Amino acid sequence: ACDLESMKSDRMRVVQLDVCSEEVVNQAVQFVRENLKDPENGLWALVNNAGVSTFGEVEFTSMETYKQVTEVNLWGTIRVTKAFLPLIRRAKGRVINLASMYGRMS
Repeated sequence: ACDLESMKSDRMRVVQLDVCSEEVVNQAVQFVRENLKDPENGLWALVNNAGVSTFGEVEFTSMETYKQVTEVNLWGTIRVTKAFLPLIRRAKGRVINLASMYGRMS
């Protein structure tokens, strides 16, 4: 996120948020709307890059850990995408989902 911010693009904003919180996601949508040059034209792209991972043998990993992973990786991605879809559709934009640790390197 810091590397992207340092690019100082007037066409890109990095918004860090808790994808598990409906309230925080809605606040992010409002922030984006307020910062678009022309909100009626919508949002050209959304990049979902949130993700967590767990390592270990299945029998020793708690169900709570698996629930947290799916809350971020699955439901968080869906929650954010659904919230931003109206803006994306206006611009005939795109949603980019990064689904691996390589997202940290890009």
